[in-house]
Amino acid sequence: MAKAISPIADSSTNISIVVQDERKALQAAFNDASKSKKTAKAFLVSAGILTKKGKLAKSYR
Repeated sequence: MAKAISPIADSSTNISIVVQDERKALQAAFNDASKSKKTAKAFLVSAGILTKKGKLAKSYR
């Protein structure tokens, strides 16, 4: 799992480094969620986009 990044950078932190770290974390999360159809479905269910049966959630219809 990617390391947690503080949402507020202190004044000594280079913002481009924080953005690069966040991008790497997002890319790693995307790669984990999209490894297979099963993991993609599990992610979409956990996000509330799909139901457990694989249909679109009511709010997305």
